[in-house]
Amino acid sequence: MTKLIFASSLVAVLCGMMRRFLFCFCLLAMAGCSAVHVSRTWRAPEVVPPKKVLVLAVLPTSEQALQANIESHLADDLNCIGYPAVAFRAVSPELIDRNNASATKAQLAAAGFSAVLVVTLLDAKVEKKTMPDELWCSQYNNYNRELNCYLVSLQQKTADVLNPKRRYLWESSLFGADLKLLYSIRLCPGRLEKAKSDRLESFHTIIADMVWQDVLPLPADENANLQDVTH
Repeated sequence: MTKLIFASSLVAVLCGMMRRFLFCFCLLAMAGCSAVHVSRTWRAPEVVPPKKVLVLAVLPTSEQALQANIESHLADDLNCIGYPAVAFRAVSPELIDRNNASATKAQLAAAGFSAVLVVTLLDAKVEKKTMPDELWCSQYNNYNRELNCYLVSLQQKTADVLNPKRRYLWESSLFGADLKLLYSIRLCPGRLEKAKSDRLESFHTIIADMVWQDVLPLPADENANLQDVTH
């Protein structure tokens, strides 16, 4: 009986791994096998899968159209794999108070959000290392493990206009209901024009990595709309 239970558990684990592998393979294949590569990732030892995700893109005010596009696509992709998600532009901007973590936590909880996914473009010349295990080349390096402090640091160092002659990298960070960092990923840098044109492939890569690392385990429901994650 013990052997049967062990065998059953082993099969379940292997099936789960196979589903994750096939999902990530298909997602990256649908992304077009582009030249998007992961630079570094970080994952908290314990991650509770979110029940509802708020997607926030942090970009210069001159990039409002791109910001809306990013939030919409990522929210749609998360919904397609079984994680309810909403673009920040679709909710009240007062939901996140960058200067008041307690208020932010209470407001997110009241709205039913258990996680915030932040996406931003960083200047590769300035941002040399990933968080939080290594020091950033930034005076704000001690503050990036919590959502509010992270957003303040981004606000301080995000230029008013992106420079087309500079190299940029996509960074995405997931924060939990307690506003603590759960996961962070950085993609390899490239010229601004390429970073923008490859953004959908980049976001598919980010989602695939979160699935692979069990930050976003695939739902038990086999009917998650994988085919729709191809925008």
